Formats: sequence, structure tokens, C-alpha cells
Amino acid sequence: MTTSPVVAPLDLSGTHRPGLTRTVIAVVLAAVLPALAGVVLLGSVVIRRPLLDRWLRSPTGSPPNPTTARASAATATSLTVLWGVGLVIAGVLQGVGALVAGTPITDPTGFAMRTLVGVGAEGLLFFISRRWLR
Repeated sequence: MTTSPVVAPLDLSGTHRPGLTRTVIAVVLAAVLPALAGVVLLGSVVIRRPLLDRWLRSPTGSPPNPTTARASAATATSLTVLWGVGLVIAGVLQGVGALVAGTPITDPTGFAMRTLVGVGAEGLLFFISRRWLR
């Protein structure tokens, strides 16, 4: 009785690259945190409780008059949407950057690149927010 050797299935597509799965996982992980924070902020707007409203209120916890209350609510909603969209975009940019560079999540170069993209995006959002609140 003869036994046939175990043969791996042939990949006829020609698109299989070793490490592609690891790269895709790294891309997803690189983009998850800022994008998740952005989705949470956008979700808070959808349920009409913008998370940034708490930080824009006066120290007593409520705006001093109805006119300011309306302006404060509109400002809080606008800034929450700005930060939510900005963080989702930052997450997408980090993911695309990791995919294009092909760096694993533990690679120092990839880490530095994702950090610079994240800090740059958050700095830009901060600058826009400060200008908006003046």
C-alpha cells in the first residue's frame, strides 16, 4: 500500500504575498483607535448629546442665559462633529499609510509614522477649534 505525499494547494491567482494578512491586521489596528474615538463622538451627536458640550459649559454646569445656551449647544454640536470627522479621517490616513508602507505594527518606523499622522491631525483639529471659539 502506498501513501501519497501531502501536497499544499496551489495558489493560481498570483496575488498571494507572504505577510499580507499581518499587514492587513496592522492597518486595521493602526486605524482603530482614532477612528473609534471619532465614531463615538459622531454617535454622541446622533443621539443629541454631544460629548464636547460638557467641556464648553460654564463652571456652574449650565450656560447663563437662553441665548448663550442655544449658541453653546450649536457650538458644542459643531465642534463634536468636527472632531469626530477629523479623527475618523486621521484613522483612515493612518491605516492607508500603514498599508502603503507595509510596516508591521511593531516596526519603529511605522509607529513613528502613525504617531506623526495622529499628532498632526489632532494639532490641526486643536488649531481649528481654538480659532472657532474666538
